[in-house]
Amino acid sequence: MKFLFFTLLIFTFCLAQTKRKVDKRIPQNQSEKTLTLYYNVISCTCAQWSEDTEKENKDYYYLEPSNDNLMKVDTLFDGEHLPVVVEVTGRVVLTKGYPKGFKPTKGADPGNVFRYTKIRVLQMERRKAAIK
Repeated sequence: MKFLFFTLLIFTFCLAQTKRKVDKRIPQNQSEKTLTLYYNVISCTCAQWSEDTEKENKDYYYLEPSNDNLMKVDTLFDGEHLPVVVEVTGRVVLTKGYPKGFKPTKGADPGNVFRYTKIRVLQMERRKAAIK
């Protein structure tokens, strides 16, 4: 019986530690915000989504779905057709880093991560250009 109690106590402590780590990444009191983001073609595995396409000093974001049921935005760009524009609702992760499951290559700097709970594709071109 003591062993069972001790095991439950350790299990509860581990869950509490995990919860604290999540709370540090995104504070629960941070309200959700909605951003319209444009895909920027940059030849690296760095953050490639920004709110503005014209501004020189843009803030770039990595996008991370909050659950597996949401569309993965990194699959939208087909390598040829732009623009790709999405509207995402969620929260910015406090510390710069990488989205979950992201495997950075050498030279990919940690960046702003936006964890989205909703996503809507606003514009995505998939038309072939007419051959002249």
